[in-house]
Amino acid sequence: MSDEYFRTEDIRLWRTQTRTTVSNREIEDYVYTYSADELKTHKSSCCKNMGDDAYQFLLFAKLWEKARDEMNAP
Repeated sequence: MSDEYFRTEDIRLWRTQTRTTVSNREIEDYVYTYSADELKTHKSSCCKNMGDDAYQFLLFAKLWEKARDEMNAP
């Protein structure tokens, strides 16, 4: 199965879990495109569209990802 299939399924799951009506593109931006800093600048729209719990989870995951990348950098 392709990466695109898994991304599409993941977006569908985010939609189901957050009960949001925003576009797939907006979910993709929040989950895949934005860095932690970019997500912080979109906090109000993310919270409005997906809820505060989803925002907090995404922010934590992105901060963790950033720290992991920094630790693994040569």
